[in-house]
Amino acid sequence: MVHTIRDIYAYVSARSEIELELVKEVRERARTEDDYYREKVAAKLLAFHEKEVEFLRHYVSMKAHYPELARHLEEKKPYLRILWSDAEKEWADLLTKKGLDNTTDGESK
Repeated sequence: MVHTIRDIYAYVSARSEIELELVKEVRERARTEDDYYREKVAAKLLAFHEKEVEFLRHYVSMKAHYPELARHLEEKKPYLRILWSDAEKEWADLLTKKGLDNTTDGESK
């Protein structure tokens, strides 16, 4: 399924979904190799990423609708601020490559 990513909020969510899909591929490779321990570790990694994707969805929602709550969460978990800063840079680079304005909705120049 293909979705249009119109803003940084959707971009952060989509990026975490892509990482989840990569972990699913790792688990499937471990299954085909018939390696019990590798499959077990891959299953644990997948469970972690599933929870992380859910957490990031909530964080993105907070960032969009309740920024003061998101700032409070960022104080408690500083890696979120880093994650968001990196995403902003990537989003700006993507918009520049596409010839779009660096706004949250990606308007054309």
